[in-house]
Amino acid sequence: MASESLLQLAGKPLATLRRELAAEVVELTTLLSAGEYGEDAHRDGQRLALMADSVILTGQDTHVDAAERLAMHIAATDFAEGIPQGGYLGIGVQGILFLAGGLAVQSQCTGSGESLHWQRAREFALRSLALADRPDYIGTRQRGNPTTDGARCLGDWAQILTVCTCLLRQRDDRQLKIAAARAVAAIVNYHYHPDIGLLLELTSREFYLFDDDRATYVHSGAALAGLVGLLVEAQRGSEEKLLKLSGRYLRQHLETAWDPVDGGLRDEYKRGRWSAAKSAEVQALALQALSVLLACECGGWQVEWFNRVYIHRVYCERSESLGRLHAALGCAANLAAMEGI
Repeated sequence: MASESLLQLAGKPLATLRRELAAEVVELTTLLSAGEYGEDAHRDGQRLALMADSVILTGQDTHVDAAERLAMHIAATDFAEGIPQGGYLGIGVQGILFLAGGLAVQSQCTGSGESLHWQRAREFALRSLALADRPDYIGTRQRGNPTTDGARCLGDWAQILTVCTCLLRQRDDRQLKIAAARAVAAIVNYHYHPDIGLLLELTSREFYLFDDDRATYVHSGAALAGLVGLLVEAQRGSEEKLLKLSGRYLRQHLETAWDPVDGGLRDEYKRGRWSAAKSAEVQALALQALSVLLACECGGWQVEWFNRVYIHRVYCERSESLGRLHAALGCAANLAAMEGI
């Protein structure tokens, strides 16, 4: 249950704010449940996660049948031994990981850690880690273009960690714990750049900094997704040190990425400057990260930043991206936990 000091955020009662966030995604989630699937793994995985999360959050069975049909389709997905390079799974392992994420949430929704969906999500996650470790791996950057020079991608680690955490919440598993620990170590030890206080999108295959613009390139989408992953894993494992470290990294990102003139979190930091672009997905990810912290500890700066981002998010270009919708649902779920629902 939230303390009295947190019963209001952004000038609204907690319950009102939660319903407001949930309302942003409910209608579109209904449309997604009726759409075709089987063309793009990114979309299918995120659609399944959205539908399953919606069922968990609202307690309504509107999307139960559609989610299970999609989950069975995804669970039957097979892929060759090589690294995906186009088609349904896309480039690299992100497509596989989106499918794993959807199955993990659907398993949580049905309440069975022994289910086929849990098992297949585990297989997909561990397989993705093995593929990403290969020397010939080519991943995908946050903007959608493929990497070069065998770069390690922050987005891959964020997804691996998110899937592992969701599965570990349902059932203990040694290999998943090892995979999650690897993701945490990669994000904290190698992608964090202490000189600029931000998480880099890319490192070399050996986890060194590149000797070009990538050495200081930051994308807020990847960085905030990584921070959400760290915070949720710290929450799951009751790891106080990781929670505080992740919270410090989050605050540094917010303070650095915030536009001091017009407000809002900026998307990209390159060549020592922030771009002007501010996507709705980045604002939603920031709110999700802050809501995890608020559900764990009631600090003043978390409330201040949540209010600031929430108020300014309406000025960003409205986006119906699945990533924004899923982050909004995640934030609403954290607010529900604060209410004691």
